[in-house]
Amino acid sequence: MVDKEYISINMIYFGQAFIYLLGGTVLFLLRGAMGIPVASDSISIIWLFGFVASMIFGITNIMVPSYARRTPFKVSAIKAEIVLLNIAIISLGVAMNVHELRMLFAPAVIILLLSILIHTYDLLTVRRRPVSSMETQKASNP
Repeated sequence: MVDKEYISINMIYFGQAFIYLLGGTVLFLLRGAMGIPVASDSISIIWLFGFVASMIFGITNIMVPSYARRTPFKVSAIKAEIVLLNIAIISLGVAMNVHELRMLFAPAVIILLLSILIHTYDLLTVRRRPVSSMETQKASNP
């Protein structure tokens, strides 16, 4: 079972997901209705990695350890994922719109990959984690 601190840190993912969804929608509106030159690639990045990846990361961080009845992932790893994901999304969005900052593209993709790899490692190692304290209590009290 996951504790309140763990749920709180993962709620950041849900909050930022909807911020990215709103931000991408506003940029899409500005581009389509007002003709402001916003690259469609940056809107797609904000929607895909900002909204979709944030939601998936947040949901899997909560659900996978719970369903596996294992201790949750380390909060420090989740914080690193969040920071790296946000740096990557913002850098990619800017790099796609500002030609002078195209040099941010490759480092941003590397940072994005690092965030994804941390998350993937957490998911793949969930079975190696100890059984959650709630499951241990249930086993000792039949």
